[in-house]
Amino acid sequence: EGVKDERGNVIHVAPSEKMVPSLMGDLFEWLKKDKDTPSNISTYGIGELIKYALELDMKNIYICLGGTTSNDGGCGMAQALGVKFYNKEGKEFTPMGISLNEIVDIDLSCIDKRLENVNIYGLVDVINPLYGKNGASYVYGPQKGASKAEVIKMDEGLKHLSQILVEKYQLDLADFQGSGAAGGLGYGLICFLKAKIKKGIETILDLLNFNDIIKEANIIFTGEGRLDAQSFQGKVIDGIFKKAKDKDVIGIFGIVDENVEIPYKFKKIYEINSKHLPFEEVKKHTKSDLEELVKTIDLS
Repeated sequence: EGVKDERGNVIHVAPSEKMVPSLMGDLFEWLKKDKDTPSNISTYGIGELIKYALELDMKNIYICLGGTTSNDGGCGMAQALGVKFYNKEGKEFTPMGISLNEIVDIDLSCIDKRLENVNIYGLVDVINPLYGKNGASYVYGPQKGASKAEVIKMDEGLKHLSQILVEKYQLDLADFQGSGAAGGLGYGLICFLKAKIKKGIETILDLLNFNDIIKEANIIFTGEGRLDAQSFQGKVIDGIFKKAKDKDVIGIFGIVDENVEIPYKFKKIYEINSKHLPFEEVKKHTKSDLEELVKTIDLS
């Protein structure tokens, strides 16, 4: 799950809550079968990954926030690292999206002391606050399979979590840009682990020394599952063009939104699912479709 380089960095790039598949299509199928939603999935696995990185004596930990199915404000992650959450019976429990309102006390004193000697960064491409109409639950909950009732309950829970941390620890960070990323995991990283939030694609490209990689390149290939308005809001395409400068860029996409306004000049754009067929139909042969499309690319 982590890749260590010569600078002691570990970069976590895949969801780790309860064996979450990495492909969005498979994710929704998995959610339907198991009937799991953001309301009952924990980020505990993320905390275990961080603990493993600490055992490897890594000094810089980068956590890419996105593609998760959780909505627990990072409580599961925090618990894996020693934070204790108590309910009204005074019993310790694991808060999830649907049960955040059951928290009556939080104890940060037992958090892993090794965290004091590492730098933790949360990499985001969104600016959503923790809760509210633009927060984690309302914006991303429905995409993850949450019902309207669950969205309301989870949003109230995130607000409740924030209120406790403000009252007891003066951690008033719910409106910090990126707090709502990954079901509030951005917020959890800031509050529980004192992490710094950074722009994801810019940080990754810098870590990869992207400017050096493309120095001798004539053409840069990039792409995304769907090219739409969000593609130019701090995501991969946005970052690539900012670095490309005078280089030609060719884009390969699963599908292109017919109404998208493209602020950059691509040399060419290719669309794998050019007939805009249903995802359920095309996902079975996407690989072969991509292989055939690549054969048609014109570099002139």
